[in-house]
Amino acid sequence: MVSKAERARVQKLVRHVRADVQPAAEAAVLAATGQRLASLVEESVGAVRLATTDALHLHTLRILLKRTRYTAELLGPGDGSEQRLRWLIEAQKRLGEANDVATLVTRLRGVEQRSTNPQIAHIRQRFESLELRRLASAAAWLKETDAEHRLRALVPRGAPIESKPSTVTPVASEPAQRADREASGNEQSNLFLAGERFGVVDVGSNGIRLLAVELIDDHSLTVLAEERATARLAQGQGKSKSLCTEAMARAVEAIHRFKLRCDALKCPVRAFATAAVRDASNRSDFVSLVKDRTGLDVSLISALDEGRYTYAAVARRHDLSHGLCAVVDIGGGSLEVVLSIDGVIVQNSSMPLGAVRLTEAFDSADMLNEQSFKNLTRHIDRELSENVPTPGSHGAPHMVVGCGGTFTTMLTLGAAMRGVIIERNSPALRTLGPVTRPQLRDVITRLRTMSLAERLRVPGLPADRADIIVAGLTVIERLMKHLGVAQIHANPGGVREGLLTRLIRERTSELDPHASRDERLVASARAFAEACRYERGHSERVASLAVRLYDRLHAMEVLPRLGSEPHERAILEAAAVLHDVGIMVEYARHHKHSATMVRHADLPGWDARMQEVLAQVCRYHRRKAPSPKHNTFASLPDRDQALVLRLSALLRVADGLDRSHAAVVHDVRARRDGRRIVIHAVADADATTEVRAAAGKADVLETVTGRNVVIRPVLGPMVPAPIGPLQGEIIVRTSPAITNGATGHGHR
Repeated sequence: MVSKAERARVQKLVRHVRADVQPAAEAAVLAATGQRLASLVEESVGAVRLATTDALHLHTLRILLKRTRYTAELLGPGDGSEQRLRWLIEAQKRLGEANDVATLVTRLRGVEQRSTNPQIAHIRQRFESLELRRLASAAAWLKETDAEHRLRALVPRGAPIESKPSTVTPVASEPAQRADREASGNEQSNLFLAGERFGVVDVGSNGIRLLAVELIDDHSLTVLAEERATARLAQGQGKSKSLCTEAMARAVEAIHRFKLRCDALKCPVRAFATAAVRDASNRSDFVSLVKDRTGLDVSLISALDEGRYTYAAVARRHDLSHGLCAVVDIGGGSLEVVLSIDGVIVQNSSMPLGAVRLTEAFDSADMLNEQSFKNLTRHIDRELSENVPTPGSHGAPHMVVGCGGTFTTMLTLGAAMRGVIIERNSPALRTLGPVTRPQLRDVITRLRTMSLAERLRVPGLPADRADIIVAGLTVIERLMKHLGVAQIHANPGGVREGLLTRLIRERTSELDPHASRDERLVASARAFAEACRYERGHSERVASLAVRLYDRLHAMEVLPRLGSEPHERAILEAAAVLHDVGIMVEYARHHKHSATMVRHADLPGWDARMQEVLAQVCRYHRRKAPSPKHNTFASLPDRDQALVLRLSALLRVADGLDRSHAAVVHDVRARRDGRRIVIHAVADADATTEVRAAAGKADVLETVTGRNVVIRPVLGPMVPAPIGPLQGEIIVRTSPAITNGATGHGHR
């Protein structure tokens, strides 16, 4: 055994050896790195000399510059190295943008060859022009910035230069270039929108905001214009329920100014209005005024959509994919609170707790005494308790993020109290941390005891928010108490970014030359199901059985009006995929949670009407059948009630046929037998459980067909059954239909 003294002598010797060897080893590594950098610089210089406006040459140069940058970073900081590396980063960016468009043009040529859509050729020509502009711009920039000199400045003094010929590939034929770019662009399918411009005007209850952008791809963009104007559309609305003339005039002029700005940028623009216009009794007058003055049609977005779009905007900047999270939007007229679990919206509430509306209702524009402040907080608490669930089994939200001018002002006030003045449109706001509830209470206490004149002199408080800030901040503080959270984050921006995302998705869908509308609808639903971590095996089996049953009964013409509505089969398949997603909230009422989650989901391609039908079909896949006693069902038009009835009738039976989640039933057949419909459940094992479950849920199908339903298991391949009494059959007796074709059956 080695003694402690011997071990100590060995360790001392090792330290001495390391002290002698380590500097020499580090020096050798640095020398080798310097030599490698010098070699890469020579290759890059050769590529720069050959580079013109050829996409392949510039792509090769971009790869060389990327390697050069990474090698230069290994040498560590040096005199002026940071500035030289910034040039390399900028060069990579410019060459990358040119290469992205070149890749897109190549892919468009391939699509054009396979498609008969004449719009593809037009799109390809437009992007060819953009490709030429970006290639020429990148080549010109390399010359203007003296790329050769900047590259040679990267090489450490004394580094040996290993002469090596440039690896730039000779100019290939056009087909070869196309194949090369397609091979390198397999992950570039999201570039179809590169170069397109979008403008959004968000007509809010307090402010009117413009956001105009040019897309790099469907995830990144360049902001062309971002402006704001105060219109106070919600002013006086709490009492009159209408928009006042002065506020409408201010809003129309702001929208007109923003429209002219977008015209100058050659940027198509859309206008959307939220709570103030949505709730106004004279909203049609305002919409007409905007149309006459600007030519724009103002789209009214629902409270549901307002929360959904705000959530989408926040999710682009904050990680909401884990646990319970809340996204809050305070405008002039309303408060939206969106709750999500693991990135999926499970609750979306809208309340009349906007900053302008509360300020007018409780006269908080000036100094607020103790009693008036208590009245304000009690009113807010009452609205929150009625509309926002308190933390349950999931506990308090681990992240709460707020949007809107009230939250932006909260940040500027907090920074000013620490001696830092930040403008409310400054990018620096995005770097500020969360605000705690005690900090917020201190700000409210200080501001509510000030007169309006005194507030106007408070650093960090914009003049156009001095009168409404107390009401807005109080809503935030009471919501934090209600949710049981200690701090809250602020996200500059909000619903307009979510609206922009919607426009991008709509445009992407238009450019897809292959998928049919039905395929896109189901794909959208399936993507949402994946986000909900659905039970794939069961849900996909139910979807398969549901559409097979749909096809069988449609051919038999036994279900009135089946197939009479557009996309009916796709709605059924999507509902079957999504029917159990509510289990992620709780099992007992998962059918209701599924409906809520689908109703609030961001489903590209689905309009509001179809999405509501989809939600209700999911809702009625189990337990009670659709009934006029249910408010959400009764609120549907008659045609949609009939659609929900017949689709939920099929889904209930299909869901029963996979009762054990064991995929025992793999097909269905159907035939008429007098006044009966005989459904054969083709199974590869004992399907007694599945057949009984399906029979127990066939009540709605009997109601809408007016026939008895017989469900019979069949092992193996389908064998035609004789007419007459069937062995092993299960018959469900018809229950009388009630008004509007709905049925009042109880629990199933």
